[in-house]
Amino acid sequence: MKEEHIPAIMATGLFHDSRICRLLEQDDEDGPTYSAQYFTDTLENYRTFLAEYAPALRQAGYERFGNQFVAFNTVMQVV
Repeated sequence: MKEEHIPAIMATGLFHDSRICRLLEQDDEDGPTYSAQYFTDTLENYRTFLAEYAPALRQAGYERFGNQFVAFNTVMQVV
């Protein structure tokens, strides 16, 4: 994530910051759970990412890690 995936997403130029977090108060029996967050200035940047970059990046993850991860997108707003 830190060496390949996050830099690839940031290289799109659509996001201005990223963060990776470990979920606390989570059952770690199967290992720790992490969340990657990306920050953009417009919803249009996010939509462009989904249309033009996300499918290939997700496929690269599946090719490297198989079903050892879960990926989903959600949009949040800082209030």
